[in-house]
Amino acid sequence: MLGLTLALTLNFWVEAQRTGRYWNWQPYVSWALITWLAMSGYRRSRFQLHWRRWQIAVLGVAGLAFLGIGVWTLVVAILEQT
Repeated sequence: MLGLTLALTLNFWVEAQRTGRYWNWQPYVSWALITWLAMSGYRRSRFQLHWRRWQIAVLGVAGLAFLGIGVWTLVVAILEQT
């Protein structure tokens, strides 16, 4: 979670230096943000909301699915550049 937070923050900073805007709609950046939101929701539901185990499991599986989609879009973006 900390690594993903740092990566998103660094991406925002680099994008602001490069284009003057903090956000671009590239698929891998969008999915990284969606993954970060899902994982932070997972942590909040687990430690603060005291949800039942099956509810936490559903949110965890959704977070892993978002992570898989994010990695896939990053791989596709890298392969398109070559």
